[in-house]
Amino acid sequence: MGGDRVDFFVSHAGRDGAWAEWVAWQLIDAGYSVELDVWDWAAGRNFVTAMSEALARADRVVAALGDLPLAIAQAAGYLAETGMPAGQYAALVGPRAAQLLGEGRPPSYPRSLAAVTVLALDRLAGQDPAAAEVAGVCAFLAPEPVPAEWFPGAAAQLPAVLAGKAGDPVAWRQVLGQVSRSALARADPGGLLMHRLTQAIIRSCLPSEQATASRAVAEVIVAASSPDDLYTLAAGHALGFALRQMGRSSEARRVTEDTVARRRRVLGEDHPDTLTSASNLAADLHALGETEDRPG
Repeated sequence: MGGDRVDFFVSHAGRDGAWAEWVAWQLIDAGYSVELDVWDWAAGRNFVTAMSEALARADRVVAALGDLPLAIAQAAGYLAETGMPAGQYAALVGPRAAQLLGEGRPPSYPRSLAAVTVLALDRLAGQDPAAAEVAGVCAFLAPEPVPAEWFPGAAAQLPAVLAGKAGDPVAWRQVLGQVSRSALARADPGGLLMHRLTQAIIRSCLPSEQATASRAVAEVIVAASSPDDLYTLAAGHALGFALRQMGRSSEARRVTEDTVARRRRVLGEDHPDTLTSASNLAADLHALGETEDRPG
């Protein structure tokens, strides 16, 4: 890169290299010049020196980290512009993520987080419909690594396009690679991991029919997995929460009642996770106009 000025230096932790490359390509597509270590730094170069020089050359820096700093910057911008209390913003960002995270974009970013996420999902659907289905399903699961074997394990019950890929080990790994390259989720040995804000945006932007289909597949793969596995319990909790945010209180109650009963059995009455699920169940009952105690 030499001493030439650049518009952006994309900084990242090692584990976020794929996400950093995707961010860099988005900036290039928008007409900006970019410096990224894996593209521009010679092998064996002193890291501290290279970092210092890159920071001096760049007009702006993007920190491509897993905690989505763009979302933090947008939230700050939106709160400053509108005067909305932070607590109200936090309550709305789940059910209305696509709307809220489409606003408050700082000038140093070419697109909002919502726009970036929707664009990535649209591109993924054009490249590999099965991979886009996987991303949609992950949006309704817990924001923790989704075991990759869950989909093949339920292949017989999945929609045709997804079932064909999940039933073929090579094709399935290619699907996981496509999802990972899209930066909507990260695939590693522990499974597929999607950030909770990415999940919220996808849930908000999916058409009703598609959201219903993705939610149904999420239920299928959770049901087909080990019912008392800790991740399965977390996935059931997240699914119930997502259903309530979508206004599907009766379905949310059904899923959350089951999760409460299983968490009580596996973790005990007083475990924090059990109490959290019980609180969600109370919210579901309140939304349905019911206040009586439910059996566990």
